[in-house]
Amino acid sequence: MKTTIINANIFTSNKDMPYAKSMSFEHGKITEVSCNNLSGNNIIDAKGMFITPAFLDIHMHPLWIALNYDKFACLPPHIYSIHEIQNEIIKRRKNNPTKWILGWGYDEGKMKEKRICTKYDLDSACNDFPVIIERTCSHICICNTAALLALNINPTNHDGVLRESEKFEAFLKIPKCTNDEIIHNLKLFSNDCFSKGITTVSEMLGNQNDLDIYLEAEIPQRILFTYDYNAIKDMDNLPPITNPKIKIQGIKLLADGSVSGQTAWCSKPYLNTENNGLSTVSDTEIIDAMNIAKKYQLQLIVHAMGDNAINHILSLKTDDWLSKIPSLRIEHYAILYNDLLKSTKNKHVAIVSQPIFMYAEIESYLKNLGNEFKSFCYPYKSILDQNIPLAFSSDAPATSWTDPFNPFIAINSACKRQSYNGIDSGINQSISIEDAIHCYTSNAAKIVGLDNVGMIKEGMSADFIILNQNLFEKDIPIEDTLVLQTYMDGELKFTRNIQ
Repeated sequence: MKTTIINANIFTSNKDMPYAKSMSFEHGKITEVSCNNLSGNNIIDAKGMFITPAFLDIHMHPLWIALNYDKFACLPPHIYSIHEIQNEIIKRRKNNPTKWILGWGYDEGKMKEKRICTKYDLDSACNDFPVIIERTCSHICICNTAALLALNINPTNHDGVLRESEKFEAFLKIPKCTNDEIIHNLKLFSNDCFSKGITTVSEMLGNQNDLDIYLEAEIPQRILFTYDYNAIKDMDNLPPITNPKIKIQGIKLLADGSVSGQTAWCSKPYLNTENNGLSTVSDTEIIDAMNIAKKYQLQLIVHAMGDNAINHILSLKTDDWLSKIPSLRIEHYAILYNDLLKSTKNKHVAIVSQPIFMYAEIESYLKNLGNEFKSFCYPYKSILDQNIPLAFSSDAPATSWTDPFNPFIAINSACKRQSYNGIDSGINQSISIEDAIHCYTSNAAKIVGLDNVGMIKEGMSADFIILNQNLFEKDIPIEDTLVLQTYMDGELKFTRNIQ
């Protein structure tokens, strides 16, 4: 049956017809969009409510998020100090005497002590059972002595802090949740996504076992699956995909680390240090990854935060192997001491960035880069002015926020360029609400090659959301926006109960 919505404030993300008042959909597709009220038998009167296309989060880590449902968040508003982390560890040791104690999201900039936690802090709370706290950037973790021993790391003269490859190798050894537990948590994650208006998600660092979990879980969102380079490099062939909602999107490489961990590879040293960060991948690996991407006709998706990392990746790209979407994506694109925009544009590269970082991690940017960071970090306006493809995403859970994949926090950050505590994060690079929504909808869909979502337009899938406030109204708190309803393929997937 055709359903028609009337009296709505619709932002379509379709640049040919950006605004509308009414829309109809049937059999999962949008059949008509109009600036006047349409007629029909099944009418929904929106009474002026604001409607946009549903969001795509094209860089996130749902399996990490699923695992975090069983961990404790080391972040405000739950945790404000190392002492409170210690209390939580003591409580969990008492209540779950047989499980490793795991925390996520630690950010020393938000702690009362203003320092990174060490094994000695964790040992004082629990010295007879493994405890590991993951830093917000996901590139660093802190282990107590028992955890170091369990990971076959000599704790003598070791502060318990593991970085980059050492951290990633350690996490492979942590006792895993069962597949049934992971699938259960993925379904919780799916519900959370619908509550935030997200109908397309992505797995950005997967292996074959991860893909099998998604195939078994059958969450309703569309899934863009990207293989970790280390997982795909020795595969003879990619297995066929039987679920039409899963698309193999790309191959992921890590070219450097994080700003907050001072491991993003930059041309200038971090504030008051001689440290420029580090490269985490060889030229041989980059070229091999490009060749694999060409073989399977996939995007090469490279984590590069520092300008040295960005420039190095650009220098190694010699051709385009995909005709309809960018062959190379640079994720984050955070620090531009040097003007890389021209070479980025000339290399036909897309950028997928995370505005929530400068909103939630302001302490790390000020500490590591100084107050001048706002002049060379996340130049969204300049990127769009150069007509470089730009999309937004969350990289959840890898940021210092308990609600890391909330699109409205990111949109607020990109438009207002202020951190959660009101610090200017580069007002000269602020963008419009319209452009920010494009970055989460039509721009994102175009970058990943999904031609049936991202706009409210005739023939597109009926993926749209109804919000509690009009994002174009002046001085509204964008970050507090709530999704009232989420539709995917014309089906109502979420309704918020508001008292």
